[in-house]
Amino acid sequence: MQGFITRVGILLFVVTNFNGLNADSNCAEGFFKLGEKCYLIKADTRMNWYQASHFCRQHNSDLAVIESESEMQSINDYLVQQKYFDSHFWIDASDLATEGEFVYHSTGQPMNYSRWSVGQPDNYKGQENCVRLWYTTNGFYMNDGACFTEFAHPICALTQPFLIFSNQLFKSTFKNFVDTFFHDEASVVSISYKKNPTNLLTDW
Repeated sequence: MQGFITRVGILLFVVTNFNGLNADSNCAEGFFKLGEKCYLIKADTRMNWYQASHFCRQHNSDLAVIESESEMQSINDYLVQQKYFDSHFWIDASDLATEGEFVYHSTGQPMNYSRWSVGQPDNYKGQENCVRLWYTTNGFYMNDGACFTEFAHPICALTQPFLIFSNQLFKSTFKNFVDTFFHDEASVVSISYKKNPTNLLTDW
């Protein structure tokens, strides 16, 4: 099979800076674990829905997609614990395309879970198309809000696997494996997920 393998490119995703990790949850810097997901909540800055979505993308995430009662309850419990009773929070859903048909912005899929507050969504004055969380008498519920109004905070959720192979012995063993079984060019590249998580293709 001479010539069959001319070049071998192997991406080894390594998180080398443990100061950028939540050691208990394997979440990226600034994120924390709730249930099965890693979240980032920017509670000190109000944004409109578009700005909030952009903020999350800048942090390699998307506005949170809430797909079950357990996810909603985990977020609710955290927000209540932090006493964010007077704050509103953007999540990743809107009916911008078709009124009354809420979809997730990040996936284009129909919204498959909701916990609307009483009388919502109401599309007040025909201007409310983006979903936010707000506090009522017994917890946080969903409500539609005006997308361009800067009155809510983003709830971001990581959407990509966060792989950690930081052990030096692992990296050494892995390189020895490559050198042993592949006699052509081989590259083992260490990439910080935090800095460039979407660059899955590298020109070797």
